[in-house]
Amino acid sequence: MPPADTDRRVRRTRQLLRRALIELITEKGYDHTTVQDILDRADVGRSTFYSHYPTKDALLLSGLDELRAALAPGDTISSGDATPSLMAPLRPLFAHAAEHRHLARALLGSRAAPTAVRAGRRMLTETLSAHLRTALPTCDVRQLDMTVAVLVNGLLGLFTWWLDAEPHLPAEQAYTWFDELATHGLQPLLHRTDT
Repeated sequence: MPPADTDRRVRRTRQLLRRALIELITEKGYDHTTVQDILDRADVGRSTFYSHYPTKDALLLSGLDELRAALAPGDTISSGDATPSLMAPLRPLFAHAAEHRHLARALLGSRAAPTAVRAGRRMLTETLSAHLRTALPTCDVRQLDMTVAVLVNGLLGLFTWWLDAEPHLPAEQAYTWFDELATHGLQPLLHRTDT
């Protein structure tokens, strides 16, 4: 079989497995979904599953690659402001979550696995830490770490609420509310002059 056909089959199989897992998480939660459930829903064999993913967690975490891509530098959508918000790097994440709501709910919603939430928290922490380290004049690493922890946990809470309780709220409105809350809380750090 030519490499292009093999690559296409691999992509198709992975998409089937991911889609099956996302549907099952939405229906019955991650903890109640078994590998056999995924196999049945995707209509693939056990050996096929394990040739792509060593565990159910690995399959779940493969969905974070899409979220990570949404946070890639340079993807920030301009809001038309002369000075972009400190939270601007997160704006594409809201648009991506709205476009791929089932994936976002599976990874970050109330029925998600703790493994995905931890991985999402780590990814958001790395992204915000790197961004705020260059954007804020503070030199206090502990304060920056605390600020990032508050923002990330608040963001995860907002995503859970938005995806589960207010699914029709537009992504831009959810981002704007988060941006207003976060930016207001960051005001003291913007004017701080540590030595």
